[in-house]
Amino acid sequence: MHSLIFSADDFGKNKITNRHILDLVKLGKVRRVSVMVNGYFSKNEAQKLLKSKVNLDLHLTIFPITSKQLLSTGVLYRSLRFIFLLLTGKIASKRVAQSWNKQIEKFKKIFGRHPDGLNSHEHTHFFPPYFKIALKLCGKYKIPHIRFGNKVTLPSRNKISIILNILNKINRGYFLSYPLRVTSYEYLVSLDWINDFKSFLKNPPSGTVEIVCHPEREEEYQKLLDNKG
Repeated sequence: MHSLIFSADDFGKNKITNRHILDLVKLGKVRRVSVMVNGYFSKNEAQKLLKSKVNLDLHLTIFPITSKQLLSTGVLYRSLRFIFLLLTGKIASKRVAQSWNKQIEKFKKIFGRHPDGLNSHEHTHFFPPYFKIALKLCGKYKIPHIRFGNKVTLPSRNKISIILNILNKINRGYFLSYPLRVTSYEYLVSLDWINDFKSFLKNPPSGTVEIVCHPEREEEYQKLLDNKG
């Protein structure tokens, strides 16, 4: 048995992202939507999401939501930027914890309830000190789900998937020993890691797979529109 969960990330990134995600939600193409509460979306767009009954997750961020910060950049640049900001104390664990608390409270103010799950922009919650913060916030606010994965990714040589697999192994003991019930899907894979999407859909692994999508990318948007599953 298998189950595919399509999750659309970055709602609030820009007008194109919001429009594409709302289109996919209306067509029933995605099961979860991740919202940047410090991003850009109207009250009307938020209400459309809320009325759709899809799972609404909080897409945690540690950087300011500006067009410059959200530009697609290489893994090396993002890694060096992260290390620099960490060493200079600008994204110290205490500051991140405070920011993420505020983002949860803002989510509640916008949607009238807590998020259904937590994940993060650029997978920053996989960084071990931040993962502990995210898991504790799930417990504090009774958020039932976190993006983690019993297996981070299906076989792939993508640089990001390799890094996340390593971080998953580091975080696994803390996740399994956490006293409160927080769920995660068995597999995690990003749509852009899948070389042959049609073949993947025909022969997915046994278990529940979360497929993370970025609908602002025209190629991914079209793949989701064309998916008959």
